[in-house]
Amino acid sequence: MREQFGEAPTASYTADQAGAAQATIAALAEVDRAFAGCRLPDSLSYCDCCTDPQLIGRLLSVSRDDLSEDDVASVAGSLLYTIGDANDFKYFVPRFCRDTLVVPLYDIDSVFARFRRAGFDEWADAERRAVRNFLCAVWKSALIAGSRRNLSALTDPWLDILDSMASLGFLGDALIIWDAEHGDSADSRLLDLLDLLEVGSGSISVSGAGGFSDNSAAYDVLEAWLRSPAVHARIDAVLESTRIADRELAERINGVLHALASRPEKTIGR
Repeated sequence: MREQFGEAPTASYTADQAGAAQATIAALAEVDRAFAGCRLPDSLSYCDCCTDPQLIGRLLSVSRDDLSEDDVASVAGSLLYTIGDANDFKYFVPRFCRDTLVVPLYDIDSVFARFRRAGFDEWADAERRAVRNFLCAVWKSALIAGSRRNLSALTDPWLDILDSMASLGFLGDALIIWDAEHGDSADSRLLDLLDLLEVGSGSISVSGAGGFSDNSAAYDVLEAWLRSPAVHARIDAVLESTRIADRELAERINGVLHALASRPEKTIGR
């Protein structure tokens, strides 16, 4: 096959993107270490009315990382509802984190929204720190990777990551990272976010993200950040070139900015 088709082309990465990817890999290894002691019990609890016993058999006999996407999707939708308890949930955390790097058959943000139901705030410091560091690393990597438009946006997990961080109380971390990144990719993400922002009379939300937990307080923080003088100036600078390249997008963003400016300001710390 190699003789017929040749070597696969090497992807082109900037030094920053390569460094962010390496940091993400290291953070994932930290998650693996933090949860290495988690095991499923010999007899996993489940609802026998709505759960396939063969699925349970595979969960108990196949290693976590070797489970099929279909099986993990079933687990992701059922954990803490019809399958398992909080300890069983922790066993799957490394797989959920690994799947964040791809486009799984389930909603990543819906799973991370369930972490607190699994007692995340009472988990061991090493476990909570590993999850936090991983989300920060994968967020930075997504932030500087460049936005995707049209159909390719379907394979772009950046909003899922942002919403996952909001669910766990880490939105402030995401915004600090965004403040520190001023490349074209991170700037273009600002326009992507604003283009998906839905400004209501009572709150803001992001189309395609959320709805899995009460993130209203987190999105109040996001709104305050977007309306801050520094970020507003940054958005204006990015819009300057967009008005020429994509006038329709620029007009949509102007409409969102006007709607944000029309809302009463809240004094919120992050």
